[in-house]
Amino acid sequence: MKNPMLSIVIPAFNEAENICNTARAVQENMKHAQIPYELIFVSDGSKDATFAKVLELAKVTDTTGAEVDLTAFVRPEGEEAAAETAEEASEDKA
Repeated sequence: MKNPMLSIVIPAFNEAENICNTARAVQENMKHAQIPYELIFVSDGSKDATFAKVLELAKVTDTTGAEVDLTAFVRPEGEEAAAETAEEASEDKA
């Protein structure tokens, strides 16, 4: 079994303007925790540049040691679907 990893889920709907600041805040708070973690972004049918911003974040975040996953729904699926998708993504690594 792999070492446990903290999965931090960040749901997003049209959050292109805020998503980078949110990710940076999480990374800053996790910097000294010394716990392996992953960021799981779930874009719930966003029509703005949320998906593109998270793809950019994945490149930058890769240098911080955090894993980054992105799931994007084509149309809004709702909070429950986003939570289930994030749970499945984190369980795939267990």
